[in-house]
Amino acid sequence: MRLAHVSHLCGGLKLHSAPAHSSKVLDIAAPGEHVDVSGETQAGRWTLVTYKGQQGYMWSSYLVEAAAPAQAPHEIDWLPEPVGPPAWMYAAGFAVICIGFMLAVWIVLG
Repeated sequence: MRLAHVSHLCGGLKLHSAPAHSSKVLDIAAPGEHVDVSGETQAGRWTLVTYKGQQGYMWSSYLVEAAAPAQAPHEIDWLPEPVGPPAWMYAAGFAVICIGFMLAVWIVLG
């Protein structure tokens, strides 16, 4: 079973005995309350749910599927992606510049 909660866009969501607005209202779920989702009917308009032990139908537009619980990040997952070239390239570039400068000084001064 999936878990969903009632959207905060409505004042309360009715639990119907059948997938029709004219059916008997079993209960009303307040915004933010959780329901267990069993299935959907009529092209996704109604959702079969269990709320406070009663099984019935709620209008699908006002149900928000609950996200999976967040997992703790792996010790490597929190590291940012490196930007630019690796550090050894800077060290190698600096070494080449220093060697070039020393060769130029040696050539000029003899």
